[in-house]
Amino acid sequence: VLELSGQILANGQGYSYYGTGSGGSIWLDVGILKGDIDGTARIMANGGDASNDYGTGSGGRIAIYYSTLENFDLVAQVTARAFPSTYANMGESGTIYTENRIEDTWVVGINPQGVLSYQPSSINLSFINAIEEASFTVDDVSLSGSSGDINVSQVNKINSVEYQIVFNSALLDGLYQLKVGPEITTMAGKGMDQDQDGVPGESVEDQYITQFSVDTAPPLPVSITSHNADETITQTTKSIFLTGTRENNTRVLINGVQKVAIGSGDWSIAAYPLIEGNNQLIVNTSDQAGNLSTN
Repeated sequence: VLELSGQILANGQGYSYYGTGSGGSIWLDVGILKGDIDGTARIMANGGDASNDYGTGSGGRIAIYYSTLENFDLVAQVTARAFPSTYANMGESGTIYTENRIEDTWVVGINPQGVLSYQPSSINLSFINAIEEASFTVDDVSLSGSSGDINVSQVNKINSVEYQIVFNSALLDGLYQLKVGPEITTMAGKGMDQDQDGVPGESVEDQYITQFSVDTAPPLPVSITSHNADETITQTTKSIFLTGTRENNTRVLINGVQKVAIGSGDWSIAAYPLIEGNNQLIVNTSDQAGNLSTN
């Protein structure tokens, strides 16, 4: 998926007193090409601007292979032209090649994913190309957790490639497995080929299967072993050496900034900088979901 909110440029260099450069080359091979709602996204390989009589550069070459367009106009938003000039000889126009690849579909991902710090009541699913809405229903979705199967109440279309899967209630903390397909089809009548072996609709191989977890519990407070955290420390150096222990799979933060990467067991900070005068150090841990411990 290429979501373009700005510009992809290979324009030639413009000059005031010399001939200008030609446009370069752009080659894109994407499943979904998404522009912004305002229509300001651009893909350009134009010749350079010339405000003299030395000549303008020719347009470059652009090739775009895609399966689905969302908020993107290939005619209006892709250019490979020579820069127009009333003073100089114009270069030639460049070339633009586009190809809509009609192919089987597969799931490219879910949002949110990984370890979640909140209890979701829905999850969004993205396909590589446009889906036939009638082919994707609650019967095509299976969600299970430690307590068994979870009821899916709705499948809602967001756009041609994105769908929302709604649960009966918010998910509790735990590990979940999501299965989707494989009897989903595209708007062009092609099947679901999750393993991309050219054989769509296989009952096991072409299911989309992923796991995610919900963890809303904060980790245990960090333990400092190098100093007594309840006492004021007086020293003559402008740095401090800290050691301690932590809960498994947590990172250590000082004053809200990560200082020790995620891990388990003992931790140390060799030389945390101090300023002259009073310093207050607030030491926390956070887990993979981003939950923060107490100080």
